[in-house]
Amino acid sequence: MIGVMRQIGFPLLVFLIPLTILGSGLVPCGGAGETPCDDNICYAGMLIDNVSDWFVGLAGIFVIFLIIRGGLQLVLSMGSVTAKADAKRGISTAVIGYLILLMAWTLVDTLLKLFTINPEWGVWNPFNCA
Repeated sequence: MIGVMRQIGFPLLVFLIPLTILGSGLVPCGGAGETPCDDNICYAGMLIDNVSDWFVGLAGIFVIFLIIRGGLQLVLSMGSVTAKADAKRGISTAVIGYLILLMAWTLVDTLLKLFTINPEWGVWNPFNCA
């Protein structure tokens, strides 16, 4: 059953999510009623910032599902030492992987704001092209 979900779930994720987004709002230029993008590198930084924010949010949802899956495996292990160890390893791997992703996200955000000379620092600040 899990193999079938992997075969069906990933293509659905790859092909249906972009159809719902349609690229709107990624960069506030070039659209109807917006200024042209021209050669401003700040808009490229804004695109990278928006896409990385979206991926971190999606990864957060995925990590929650992995933790729930590990918790269910832990509950359903029925005293099996190897099943308990596998479930605990799965939960800790998901949490450590997400922490690494958050550190990389912070690094990318800081470098973007450094190279585009953005006066507002930190991942909690919006990326502005003023």
